[in-house]
Amino acid sequence: MCSTSVKNDVKITVEIISVYPNGFKAKVSNGTHWIEGCFVRLGRVKEWLNSARFSFDSPTFYYSKEMNQAVNNNMGRPPRLLYKFAWATFFEKVVRPNERLVSMYGRRKKQSVHFPAVAKIYKHRDVLTQALEDNQTNILPLILTTGLSPQEMKDLYGKGLWKNLAKNSHHRNKQISRIVDKVPLPDFAEEIKSYNSNFFEIFATVVRRRRREEVKNILKYMKQWPVAHIKRLGPIERTVTILGDSLVMAQRLQERVPNNILNDLNILLDFHDNLAQRERDLWRVKQDQDRMFDLTNSWIPKESSYEDANAVAILTTEQLDKEGKIMHHCVAGYAYHVASGQYLVYHLSDGKEEATLGLQLVNNNVWVCQQMYRECNQTVDSPVLKELAVKLIKEVNEAYREREEK
Repeated sequence: MCSTSVKNDVKITVEIISVYPNGFKAKVSNGTHWIEGCFVRLGRVKEWLNSARFSFDSPTFYYSKEMNQAVNNNMGRPPRLLYKFAWATFFEKVVRPNERLVSMYGRRKKQSVHFPAVAKIYKHRDVLTQALEDNQTNILPLILTTGLSPQEMKDLYGKGLWKNLAKNSHHRNKQISRIVDKVPLPDFAEEIKSYNSNFFEIFATVVRRRRREEVKNILKYMKQWPVAHIKRLGPIERTVTILGDSLVMAQRLQERVPNNILNDLNILLDFHDNLAQRERDLWRVKQDQDRMFDLTNSWIPKESSYEDANAVAILTTEQLDKEGKIMHHCVAGYAYHVASGQYLVYHLSDGKEEATLGLQLVNNNVWVCQQMYRECNQTVDSPVLKELAVKLIKEVNEAYREREEK
C-alpha cells in the first residue's frame, strides 16, 4: 500500500508495511534514500526516528539537530513533514477503504481510531469485506475475533452450532465474540444455543479474570443459580475471583466443595478463608524450602510513595502469610512464585484504603500488574493508589533493567 507526493521535483513515497495494535510500520522513500520505522499512536517524530532504520548514515543514533538535518538533506523534506505524510497515507490507504468496518468496531471516545480493532480489520479485511458484500453483518464480530471465513467456522464448530451463530443478532454474536478467543465454543454449545445476555455477562467476566482451564469448573457452580441471585452476592468480578481461588485451593487440599457455596456470600467467604488458613498452616508445618524466600537484600525497590500513599515490599514468607491473613485473601499462595523470582508483592496504603499489589514477570523481560485488590478481594477505588501502582511498576522495571545490564 503506497502513496506518493511530489513537490519541488522531490517525489516522496510511503509504503505501509504492517499495522500493529498500537500503530503501524511504514517505509518512507524518495527514490534514492529511505527511512523504515514504526509510527506509534500518540507518538512523535522523536520516537519514529529513534526506532527507524536509514539507508544513509546518520550522525547520531538518537533524535537530535544533526539527525534532523541529515534527514532533511537526504530526503529533501524535514522529518515533521515526512511524519505527517506517513500518517495521512495510513488514513488514506488503511482507514478510509474500510470506513464502514472502522466506524463499527474501530472507533472509541476521544480517539480518531482504535488501533487494536483497526489492526484486526486490516489483517482480516478480505473475509470481512466478503461478509459485508454477502450481507452477513451479524457474524462480523466472530470473523473479527477469529479471522475465519463462514465456511471455516462451519467446519470448525459443526453444523448445529454454526446454524445458531448464523441466526443470532449482531449484538449476541458481539457478546459471544468476547469469549471465543479464550475458550473453545463447542464446549459451551448448549449455553450459546439457549442464549441469555445476563449469563454471558457472567461468562465474559469469568473468562476475563480466570485461566482457561478454570473456566469450566467455575461456570459449573455458577450455572446452578439464577443470574439475578449471582448479582445479589455483589460485584460479579469479586464473586468470580473468590470462587475461582476457592476451587483452586480446594483442589490442592482435596477438599469437597459444598453444594450451597453460592447460597450466601458469607458461606463463600467462610469457605475461602478456611481454605486459605489451612494452606497457611500447612506451609508453616511443612516449612517447604521451595516456598521460603527472603528479599531483604534483593534488587527490588523496598518502598515507594505518591502524594499521601505509600507502598511497602513484602520481603519474607512470614510477611506474605501475615498480609494474606490481614487482608483476608490467598496471596500466601503465591509464595512459590515469589521464591522463584517470577512474582513480587507490595502492600499499598493511602490512609483510607489498603490494597495488595501483585506483579508478575512476563517473558523474563517486563514486570506487569497481575492483580490489585483490597480486603476480601474487593476492587480498588482510590485513584491515588492506582497512580502509586503505576509509578511503582515503572520503578520495578527500571531497577530490573539496571540489574540485568550489570
